[in-house]
Amino acid sequence: MRVDVLGWVTVQSDDGAQIELTGEKPRLLLALLACRANQKTCIETVIDALWGYRPPKSCIPNIQTYVCRIRRVLDAASPGAGGRLSYQSGGYGLELDPAECDIQEIQTLVCGVSGPYGAAERTPPLNVLQRACGRWRGRPFSAVAVGRSSLIAGELHRCEELYLQVCEEYAATALRHGRPGDAVPVLRRLTAEFPIRERLYAVAIRCLVGAGDTAAALGLYHQARTVLARELGAEPGPELRALHQDLLRCPPPSPRLAGGPDQRRYV
Repeated sequence: MRVDVLGWVTVQSDDGAQIELTGEKPRLLLALLACRANQKTCIETVIDALWGYRPPKSCIPNIQTYVCRIRRVLDAASPGAGGRLSYQSGGYGLELDPAECDIQEIQTLVCGVSGPYGAAERTPPLNVLQRACGRWRGRPFSAVAVGRSSLIAGELHRCEELYLQVCEEYAATALRHGRPGDAVPVLRRLTAEFPIRERLYAVAIRCLVGAGDTAAALGLYHQARTVLARELGAEPGPELRALHQDLLRCPPPSPRLAGGPDQRRYV
């Protein structure tokens, strides 16, 4: 069974079939509980997530109805899985392993907890990071209304940030392993989707140079400068400006282009 939230909120059965969960509110509730898997989410938080500051008088029985619908879908995905969604003293909790949910898998990598790689490793293996990058199917909670609740907007932002951190670490790890070209397609997609995130541009420029495409790296810098000026009224920050100066002096690449002293590592 899988419950995924990066893109459409989906439930997948043990044999890979999609199990439909109808209704915006049940899908939003499932997304919230999946993001907070293996912990209690109190009723007040659920109400805020589903209705914001103006919940209906029937909000509690409505939530109970949504929970019943989610449990039926989970049971259809895997016999007995409905029992994983339980009421826990004033709130609800959903039990999921990291391998059963895209955002939990990514959060496991970011937090550096025990996973499919050795505990002694400071950075997950390249193939693990690459698989996590492939989990993206679109913006989190697609097809559900997230603007009504600041709590859900915050969860959406957190999911995006976790995903971007994993992708940036994947690119940095690919560069260290001498395979920068592997990360270029992911980085091109992400700089288009998140055009004002400077760190994405920086790691993409490093990978392009590492792959031998200095011209594309220069083009990406100028793209970043144009977008930042248009969207934020700002010039690139110190990291991008330093990379640009290094690009103008290429070849050979400087230590900053080879990975830089400030590359983030998971602990």
